[in-house]
Amino acid sequence: MELTVATLYSVYAEDCLTARSLAETLVISALLFHFYNRKTIAFLIAIAAFFVHPIMALPGMLVLVCLGSSLRTISLRQHSECY
Repeated sequence: MELTVATLYSVYAEDCLTARSLAETLVISALLFHFYNRKTIAFLIAIAAFFVHPIMALPGMLVLVCLGSSLRTISLRQHSECY
């Protein structure tokens, strides 16, 4: 049996449209916009996902925050606090 993306998604997908599936789609779209350097649009879509279903949107928003923060800036702040 060959497993394709469509096969795996059909096992995971729900039969009806729920707030959870809409929030998932919005979070994935927000991540896509972030990777295409449209960070403002990504943030607005993530906020919309949070209003649709906060529990499903929160991990995606945290990923966006982590991707948006510069590790170099964080490490420089920690380094300057040591002195």
